[in-house]
Amino acid sequence: MMLDKATWIREMRATTGSKGYRHRMVKLAFDRRTPENMVRIPCPEPPRTQQEKELTSCLAKNLVTLMVQEPLLCQKVFSYYLNNVWSRQGFVVFRDSLHPEPAWDFIRFLESLGIKKSQMKMIAFDQAERSRNVPQWRGLLNLSASYPIVKLNDGKSHVKAKKWLAIMPIFTDDNKSDEAEQEAKGSNAFRYLMVMGAIVMQGFLSHTSQIKQVR
Repeated sequence: MMLDKATWIREMRATTGSKGYRHRMVKLAFDRRTPENMVRIPCPEPPRTQQEKELTSCLAKNLVTLMVQEPLLCQKVFSYYLNNVWSRQGFVVFRDSLHPEPAWDFIRFLESLGIKKSQMKMIAFDQAERSRNVPQWRGLLNLSASYPIVKLNDGKSHVKAKKWLAIMPIFTDDNKSDEAEQEAKGSNAFRYLMVMGAIVMQGFLSHTSQIKQVR
């Protein structure tokens, strides 16, 4: 079951019809004579630095507890994450303020992992100076007027995406002077945690179902 889930995740595309993949996987060359022929295997790309390994270990302990206590929440969040995370930026996009439940679930999930709201970066796609969508999201997510919601800065208008909001956890590294480098510290760790969590969750649900049948 878990291998099937991992294989399915490996094949997910960034967008429909896109050649790019949504999730990062380990690449291996099975033939040393042709090292350029890399194969993506169904295994999430693990964090490489010691800091990210430590962060993954810390978050994983809370995740195991959460999977036992709140399996439905984890299942919903993993499913949404897999389909709505932006592979390059690492943030999760919420597209409909009329149905904010996925955003509520994601924030509750992060807080259950020990991630505070102050460690969550909110990104608005509406670049208008006086946006109607930002205050709406602020109210829906119960954010104070002083809570920073930054605007997506990529030079695009995103006319169809004005109502979108993205959320990503930030794990700063005080040893880095550049803000982008600080924010990047935990991105790989969190990606790995979420994809591996989704794979393990599949096995957990299957195991739980078998236990109930035996009983």
